[in-house]
Amino acid sequence: MNRDFLKELGLEGEVIDKIMAQNGVDIEKAKGSLKDIESERDALKTQISERDKQLDALKKSSGDAEALKKQIEALQADNQKIKLDSAIDRALTLCKAKNTKAVRALLDLENAEFADDGTIKGLDAQIKALQKENDYLFDVEKKEEAPKMTGVTPSEGADGKPKKITKEEFARMGYSEREKLYEDDKELYDSLKD
Repeated sequence: MNRDFLKELGLEGEVIDKIMAQNGVDIEKAKGSLKDIESERDALKTQISERDKQLDALKKSSGDAEALKKQIEALQADNQKIKLDSAIDRALTLCKAKNTKAVRALLDLENAEFADDGTIKGLDAQIKALQKENDYLFDVEKKEEAPKMTGVTPSEGADGKPKKITKEEFARMGYSEREKLYEDDKELYDSLKD
């Protein structure tokens, strides 16, 4: 719409100005809507382009899916073997095997697998059998009695009878000797300490 067209219709200038102002507002709204639509269109084009790239990447990798699956299975098997080895070593350490490699060589571990409680099925029985048959492979705690100390106490002579101790001898005695004297002969101790 233009001014000349409105003048030909016989409209006054003030009315034409108001119509033109309103028309300008409508045109600006339409331009804004058009820009929004164009922006939306461009964003959709970008998304479609990205999806096409992703599809191409998927097409290229789909042939490798079987190889990836085999690789994952191999890694899981390796992980299981590492867990088994670790559990076996821990069990051998706990039972005090002197040489875990030597003891391991005597165990039947070909079909070793975990039990529900996290231990290895049959391992304890095999270790106990080895401990009976080959106890030298394990550190076995043997109870030893403490050696009895024999000798002369500070308050006894070589004949085992009470001995007289001089104040000089008492002064040279160490703490443990004085304590022993106190336990054995409190009266003698009391007479010497003054």
